[in-house]
Amino acid sequence: MTLYEPAFAVVARRYGSQSRRGITALTLWGGFASTVFVPLIQWLLNTVDWRSTLVVLALINIALCAPLYLGVINSKLDAPSPASASAMESTPLLTGQPAVRWALGQPAFWGLLVAFTVYYGMFSGLSYHLYSVLLERGLNSTTVVTVIALIGPAQVAGRIVVWRFAEQASVRHVGRAVVLAFPVAIALLLVLPPGFAALAVFAVIYGAANGVITIVRGIAVPEMLTRNAYGTINSVLAIPATIARAVSPLGIALLWAATGSYNSVLVATLIGSALVVAGFWFAAAQTGPGK
Repeated sequence: MTLYEPAFAVVARRYGSQSRRGITALTLWGGFASTVFVPLIQWLLNTVDWRSTLVVLALINIALCAPLYLGVINSKLDAPSPASASAMESTPLLTGQPAVRWALGQPAFWGLLVAFTVYYGMFSGLSYHLYSVLLERGLNSTTVVTVIALIGPAQVAGRIVVWRFAEQASVRHVGRAVVLAFPVAIALLLVLPPGFAALAVFAVIYGAANGVITIVRGIAVPEMLTRNAYGTINSVLAIPATIARAVSPLGIALLWAATGSYNSVLVATLIGSALVVAGFWFAAAQTGPGK
């Protein structure tokens, strides 16, 4: 999740108006990261101590990832300046701080800001506490792990569906549909009986929605605001989202400690998911036909 934002910026600069396909492919393959590294990290922890495990992971980044970045990221290969696209969109060709000031004046920007900030806070907090949430609902640890394990494959499945069947669909339509899945999933978690089959339904819906929203997050700026200054505008959107992602696990822990139950946490998460829907639908309404 940390590297998606700069990776999206690199892909957008390289491929310009064709970046959607690259961003979709990036998130699709990125969905297999946990499939590879969760068992690898567990094996390392079982073989050596946690400090040595961190050293191995650092060496992977230095020896494998860094050379790939140096070899692939080349500004000389970036797509030409999007001047013609800017003219077609009736948006000024701006970069840097002027582009940020322009974006801050767009109602759609603020809708996206609310939607993605609340989403990242909600997803981060619930992800850290989901194990305990399911245990509190009476499941044993084996069932809990199995339910949580469904989320990763469901993320990849959601991205495959978008890649295969909705590649040309407007991000407004894809986003408006997928954000509705979050309150549905949380409501199911609140009301469904604590059995594996019922909770598997929650995990699949929640996982698929999380998988697709990553694609929406990557292409929302160029398709709903402007193709200019992608990295700059995206970084402004990412600042509050990153803060929310960092503080929400502690916030949820404090809420649980104050109430003594995760039911209050789920109710708060349900309210948050409704804010995600409201924010994105507001942004989509500002960028629809005729806007």
